[in-house]
Amino acid sequence: GSLALGVAPAHGLQGLRIAGVGEGLVAVRAAHGNQLMSAIKPLGARAEDGLVSAGLDGLLRIWDPHSGQETLQIITEHARGINDVAVCPGDGKSKQVLSCGDDGNALLYQLGENLGSRPLRILQGHTAAAYCVSWLSSSTCVTGGFDRKVLLWDSRSPRALVQTMQLRQHAYAVARLGGTGADASTTLAVGLADGTLSLWDTRRISKEPLREMRGHAGSVECLATLPGDILASASSDGSLRLWDCARRSGETSAWTWTSPGPGPLTSVVPLFEDTLLVGGAGARPTLLSLDYSIAVPHVPEVLDRMQIPSLQPWRRGMNPSEGFGRHSAMVSQRRLQRSRTRDEGASSCGGTSKGAFDRTSKGRPMPQGATGIAHRTFLFGRR
Repeated sequence: GSLALGVAPAHGLQGLRIAGVGEGLVAVRAAHGNQLMSAIKPLGARAEDGLVSAGLDGLLRIWDPHSGQETLQIITEHARGINDVAVCPGDGKSKQVLSCGDDGNALLYQLGENLGSRPLRILQGHTAAAYCVSWLSSSTCVTGGFDRKVLLWDSRSPRALVQTMQLRQHAYAVARLGGTGADASTTLAVGLADGTLSLWDTRRISKEPLREMRGHAGSVECLATLPGDILASASSDGSLRLWDCARRSGETSAWTWTSPGPGPLTSVVPLFEDTLLVGGAGARPTLLSLDYSIAVPHVPEVLDRMQIPSLQPWRRGMNPSEGFGRHSAMVSQRRLQRSRTRDEGASSCGGTSKGAFDRTSKGRPMPQGATGIAHRTFLFGRR
């Protein structure tokens, strides 16, 4: 099958490129004039559904990926540029898109309406620029901004605002962990300006996140989720990291890839269950896929490190002296021994480690813009 590179977010690009394997190339130069393109998102699972792009010129544009022609243009009511756009999930023919901008507002638009139509909803709550947006379901969404807040919204409610998550840094990226329908996760991942990733429970209001994961030396620009609660983060330090959010001990990344280019990584999107598309300033779009021939030999080592005993088939007449089941004497003894080992290790540490990236060791604060335009100017070196 073909692979459409246009389904990936292209933060900071001025042109729209849609490529296919074994097919021709369609390019649109200056898709948003002289302004930077802030995001590109697919409108559906098929290429025929089209793409939506947002720019710092305040426009939303719908594109045909086969011809590269613009099919619809929405002149939004954002007073300043658009930083991000998200497509509402669902199988309906009438798509809805939610955009956020430097004016701090999030606007919900219905595609297919007449030119100049007003937005369906105006979500006002941020006191600074709203930089990232994501849908959690067909009716709930989140926005993150430079006021150091992540806001949870319900489009069905007249009040709309449901929950406020107070952060310690600017929010640059938001993503919900995997699962759909009844199995959908309620954990929200937030990428911050200091390189920290924080996990929040959207079901309850809390002043502190569930967990914090550190490792990046720059701001987290984009997040993507893979099956098994695996989180991928792209950073302005030029690295891509994978995090195992299902394990409580996963405060550090399990795998790191560094871009060969000197620029930041600003986008990452999953194409398949084991493939990621990564791009950024100075870095060509790169496909990263799991090599099973390398991974399979490490399975016994991982099982041993996780202390998973080998299973033996039970035969009639086999009565182990330690008893059966998880309440047997041998299993209880092993569990007690592991708990003592953990207690001794915790007491010897003398404190909680902050990970590889500790903000207290930095000599000066990291520069960051007060608006989306200023931040992208800093990332891509535009003056």
